[in-house]
Amino acid sequence: MIIRKTILVTILLLLGYAALVRYCFRDTTVAQHQWQGNLIKARNYALGISDTNRTVMLGSSLSYRFQPNDLPGITNLSMAGMGIFDGLALVAKSKHRPDTLLIEMNLLLRPPDAGFMDLVYQPYAFYTGKYIPMLREGKQPAGILTDQLSKWALGGKKKTSTDAAVAENAFQQVLELQKQNFAKAPATDSLQQTLHLLKTKLQTLEQSGCRIIFYEMPINPVLMHSPFANALREGFLQTFPAGQYHYIFPPENLRFHTTDGIHLSRGEVLQYVKVFRF
Repeated sequence: MIIRKTILVTILLLLGYAALVRYCFRDTTVAQHQWQGNLIKARNYALGISDTNRTVMLGSSLSYRFQPNDLPGITNLSMAGMGIFDGLALVAKSKHRPDTLLIEMNLLLRPPDAGFMDLVYQPYAFYTGKYIPMLREGKQPAGILTDQLSKWALGGKKKTSTDAAVAENAFQQVLELQKQNFAKAPATDSLQQTLHLLKTKLQTLEQSGCRIIFYEMPINPVLMHSPFANALREGFLQTFPAGQYHYIFPPENLRFHTTDGIHLSRGEVLQYVKVFRF
């Protein structure tokens, strides 16, 4: 009898939560950590349940900081801790082919995550999520509850993302490490091979009429013209000539402090959005 009641209560709770997700939290998706945020973004795009805009952005954690409302009409497949080849694999496999592809230049050399696509298309999670919304990533009760409590605590106002001020001495220590990383140009063979790989992967999209635009995320001024950054920029321009491809570079008159040398603060993201035009 107790077992029967337990099963009945469980079924009722599941049905109740399924109804809540369907009718009350249909547009609510909560990532409890960055990796889950990557998976939510990728799987929703693969399922076609996210915004399938005709313009898609591919990038790393640098572009991950663009929030959905920052760039209306653009689907941002930039992922934290990952690179452009992960997003490109999603676009190549999806039936939603973009008209325009925005590709971040900064972290070109970051290799793709070997198991990420298998995780995105893991059969059980993929197909149950496709037909049962409450089983999708980002629909977990704990995440939804925390999100709702946070909104309630803010009096119904939308929570805004802010970057904590970094002590200047700590920032300078991090910046010194970045200067060391940027002080040497990448190996020529490695850079050329990666650029050739990118060109090869883009050919199918270009043949279908997709417009390719390369863009550079702003970094701290002391790194902007470092050997590493210059070599990367020159490599792109040689492989993808400016006469055939469009480029977006940060305006020289704008200086970005950043939080760690390469990642923009929230305020700087909003500043860059104003001049991010193509």
